Amino acid sequence: MSGAQVSTLVATVRLDDDDAISSDYLSQLENYLDIKYAGFAISFGMGLSALYSSDKKKIDDIREYYYPKIAIGLAYLNIYCPESKGFRYLPHNVYRLGKHSQCDRRCPVIVDSRKSSFIRTIHRSSDTYEDWIKKIKKCHMAIKKIWKDLFFHLIF
Repeated sequence: MSGAQVSTLVATVRLDDDDAISSDYLSQLENYLDIKYAGFAISFGMGLSALYSSDKKKIDDIREYYYPKIAIGLAYLNIYCPESKGFRYLPHNVYRLGKHSQCDRRCPVIVDSRKSSFIRTIHRSSDTYEDWIKKIKKCHMAIKKIWKDLFFHLIF
């Protein structure tokens, strides 16, 4: 950012190595890349959960998954100011928002759940595996093989 000559809108985004965002995530985020949303977090709350079986080495179950303020793809918009060599709003980036489920206590949050925008992978190595197994079994809609249509070029 040190080369910026004018104030610049910046988006920082969370993504773990065992999760995925949709191929049109950036197009969805682009709808909010406006200076009027600086200091806001953006959460895309609709996606899919995918239960991975390490024994079978495949995805066993895919379900629709609604989780506003989920960490996957959570974005935070800020403005970098070259005059001060810093950011206009605190916190400076998405990782400093604290616990994702409580980010609305640190800044305004826009939640857009109109379309699927992520896959949360659930596997035995996940730190919340047991809790998520219980929650996912309650999801109302099992999705069979249509996930390939929703997430192009995604390889597990």
